[in-house]
Amino acid sequence: MPITAKQVERRKQYLGSSDMAAICGLNPWDTAKDVWIKKVFPLTPGKGTEATERGIYLESGLLDFASQKTGYKIIRNQFRAKGIFGANLDGLARLNGSSMPIGFEAKTTNLSAEWGEEDTDQVPDYVALQCHHQMYCADLERVFIPVLTTSFGRLDMRLYKIERDDALIAKLVKIGTDWWEAYVVPKIQPADGPPARIELLKRIEREPGKIVDIPDDLVAHWDDIRRRRLDTKKLEEEALAYILQALGDAETGGRLSDGSIFTYLEQKGADKLDLKLFRSKYPEIYAEISTPTTHRTPRIKKP
Repeated sequence: MPITAKQVERRKQYLGSSDMAAICGLNPWDTAKDVWIKKVFPLTPGKGTEATERGIYLESGLLDFASQKTGYKIIRNQFRAKGIFGANLDGLARLNGSSMPIGFEAKTTNLSAEWGEEDTDQVPDYVALQCHHQMYCADLERVFIPVLTTSFGRLDMRLYKIERDDALIAKLVKIGTDWWEAYVVPKIQPADGPPARIELLKRIEREPGKIVDIPDDLVAHWDDIRRRRLDTKKLEEEALAYILQALGDAETGGRLSDGSIFTYLEQKGADKLDLKLFRSKYPEIYAEISTPTTHRTPRIKKP
């Protein structure tokens, strides 16, 4: 099910399973700096990707598959925390006579080569790490991983299992605790590695009127790249002008020495809507369907 605003706010207070994978350099989508941004700054709501939305829709069916395969009755969408570590569990179950509960982590992927034989623990490293983080937070004995993937052009459902490794859990707890105390508590950004994702940085809620000192070379580097991009665009337009000048009034195109044809054909584009006219003729409809938008533009303002 989709993550609620309350769950998003709660996640800021803990290191989650995906966070730990990022801190250890194993998360394919997030870095340690992405995690730091999420914990330190308030963020505007983000847009879900097609992959995450697809995973949300398919999660229920995968848990049904795992329940049928294991015989466990699964309690869904559970949260467990221990200290600064928190885990959102897709599913939780307890077998009669078992001293520790069992966890479930549903996955969808098109990278079937990263997964080994079914009914084994041959899963990607970041998944194994996530499972051990969940075992620590919820005192789990093991985690089952129902996976929907593709194999030779067809959909394939598999079930994997990760057993608890207390030595690995102890290492993860130390890494996460040290990282939290070094960077999140004092709000000091990690120095190493590439910057956080630009999509995430753009979502930081900024304080009106606040100015901070930043290194001159950062802005100079950005300005140099921006100027080169604009110069390249001008050169591209000038080069195209020479070609169009050589074409004259030819519609089909221009023939090159190897027989290739350079074309400059008219393409059907999207219909253009005259918003000013639409607003004046149908103000009520315009007000109902329009959404105000804003955007930020990077500029250098001289003193």
